[in-house]
Amino acid sequence: MLNEEDVRRLYSYKDFAGFMLALSQSPTARPGGLRTHYLRLMQKLRQQSSACQVYVSIGVIRARQPVEPIFEGMERGRERGQRDFAFSLLWT
Repeated sequence: MLNEEDVRRLYSYKDFAGFMLALSQSPTARPGGLRTHYLRLMQKLRQQSSACQVYVSIGVIRARQPVEPIFEGMERGRERGQRDFAFSLLWT
């Protein structure tokens, strides 16, 4: 778990390369974080009666870890959100 100082340091980037590095090291770049992230996204969209298009860019993450656990975490969040909030999110 990152503390506040770690988060500030991680998200203090000056260029696109720094942004991509922060993205790849973010707690949401892990399966459990992605599950939580997508579950919360679906909850908020359902509360707002909104729809959105979700893009997933795993290029930087893929260079650091296998993609299968990432997609499994995303799918677990999607399945739970669909079950808990009666809201669908489809992958394209």
